[in-house]
Amino acid sequence: MKRNAVRAAVAVLVLLAARAGAQHEGVAPRDVPDVPSGPATLEGEVKHDEDPARAARVEVMLYALPPGGSPGLRRTTTDASGHFAFQNISNDPQVSYLVGARYAGLPFPGTRASFASGELKKRVTIPIGEAGDDPTAVAVAESELRLAWLGARIGVDEVHKLENRGARTFYVPAERRKDARPAFETRLPAGAQDFSIPFGVAPEGLVHEGDAVRFYGPLYPASWTALGSDQGLSFHYALPVPEGAGRPGARPLEIRKQFPSGAKRVVVAVPVGGPTPHIPGAREEKAPAPAEGEERAERRFVVDRVAPGASIAIALELPATRTDPDALALDETRIFLELDDAALQVREEHHFQVGGDTPVVGAAGRPLLSIPLPAGAADLRFDRDVFAWGLQADGHGGVELEGPLPAGASDLELAYDLPVPQPGGPISFERRFGRALPLLSIYVADTGLRLDSDRLHRRRPVATSDRTYLHLEAFEVEPGESVRLELEPLRAAPAPPRGVTLLLVALAAAALFAFLAAPLRRARAEGSADEIEDPAWRERDAVYDALRDLEHDHETAKVSDEDYAAMRQQLRARAAALIREERGPAPLRPVPAAPPARFCKQCRASTSPGDRFCAQCGAALGRLEHEATA
Repeated sequence: MKRNAVRAAVAVLVLLAARAGAQHEGVAPRDVPDVPSGPATLEGEVKHDEDPARAARVEVMLYALPPGGSPGLRRTTTDASGHFAFQNISNDPQVSYLVGARYAGLPFPGTRASFASGELKKRVTIPIGEAGDDPTAVAVAESELRLAWLGARIGVDEVHKLENRGARTFYVPAERRKDARPAFETRLPAGAQDFSIPFGVAPEGLVHEGDAVRFYGPLYPASWTALGSDQGLSFHYALPVPEGAGRPGARPLEIRKQFPSGAKRVVVAVPVGGPTPHIPGAREEKAPAPAEGEERAERRFVVDRVAPGASIAIALELPATRTDPDALALDETRIFLELDDAALQVREEHHFQVGGDTPVVGAAGRPLLSIPLPAGAADLRFDRDVFAWGLQADGHGGVELEGPLPAGASDLELAYDLPVPQPGGPISFERRFGRALPLLSIYVADTGLRLDSDRLHRRRPVATSDRTYLHLEAFEVEPGESVRLELEPLRAAPAPPRGVTLLLVALAAAALFAFLAAPLRRARAEGSADEIEDPAWRERDAVYDALRDLEHDHETAKVSDEDYAAMRQQLRARAAALIREERGPAPLRPVPAAPPARFCKQCRASTSPGDRFCAQCGAALGRLEHEATA
């Protein structure tokens, strides 16, 4: 939600300002990145409402919220007249800036700013002033309770919009809060648990003790800044749902909410199709259509002018459901992995079935589906719609679904990143599941990896339009069983000089041809003339097989682009030569020559090999004459 994002950014700016120390312009300390760079300048002045001289040497902070990527932070200090400037920052219209100051130990969020297309300079003003602790000028403009049914719990988000109509910032330091009145106070309903602050950023003046929530500031004058209407408090907690709620004849869930500070109006909001609240004296008003990226449509019930100390009773009627954790069966989980130098990016798809014909919820301590995540999983991402299924953290680094889940087939998708212990080094990926899993499929983007697993077996690679995935499977994974996969990038050898590479390629091609032709030469040497056959077709098929193997090795990054091109050219040239030979005239088969005749020199009688004397005349055969017969 856009407004909640702005409130979160303001809270982050306030928190960072409260923790930062004064220093000259520069990047924020530790691991906070700088704001996006560019050709623009954001300048302005800090104005003290009573004494202009107090605006000198005041720390100013610039918080950038890009449309994608991590937020950035930069700091500077004002000059003697209260002026400041942030130079060389991005003027991308999609980058939102928040600028604020820190004075007398308090953060003062100034205003939001963004650049128009082509704009290079922006000017802002940040008001600062002295603090006071009189709460009579503070009023609660609206208190909103958003109720979401999460199976065995009711999730409650409270949003209180506060107005400071005084001339000074309201703030009570921690050492004086024991006897001071807060700017705002409210009481949590009985049984509330798991109190938390959205985005994990708590205001410095927020105090939570038992069922009491108090706020001691800072709360800025509404007339000072455009952020005045966005000031307030937001927090979350859960209420347990009694066993059997939602069954036919079950009593509504009773919630009593006390308002010590009162409110001009109280709004109770529930999603359409969810629980129905019954509130004495409330009227239903038309809810605005949900914006893109926001929650689903809701119903809103309003109680006007709630006096300080008054209470509101809410009877919450739950839709018809059944409590049956065993109704859910996990069919298949698909996991997609992609390794880069910074992280192992993981995307998971869990497909499951809910039997029966009515929605189902989990029992206390027994969620419908538990998904333990690997240690170190960060930047968890999922569709906002799954909040309606009771998605929550399980307290051990994983997530779980409490319901209600509709009958039939459903899919849960989530994504997260795992850190790489050492860039270019091996990484271990291990998964466990809270339920029996008939089929686990893991697809690894083939960027030159060696895979090893005792539990997973390999399938044929899967090729898409832009990459190839190595495919592994495991069947009948038991609840709690660990499935481990080891990934290690293949290390490329140092590339030799180009001339050496071409020579090696030529020698390899020649060796390949010699190897392929060797069996044919042996057959020709050992066989008789009638058994010798034309070997061209054999060599041609061998060359075709070598081409196919070369293509696969290139796709899987086992052969470099340069070596692939050279070897492919050699093999294609040899294949073309074989085809030309095959289409030419058939070679003539050689005719064996008759053995030469031997004759006696004296009488011309024929002799046999090995004779030393002529059988006709007895002359010595000292020299043999060889003549071919006609």
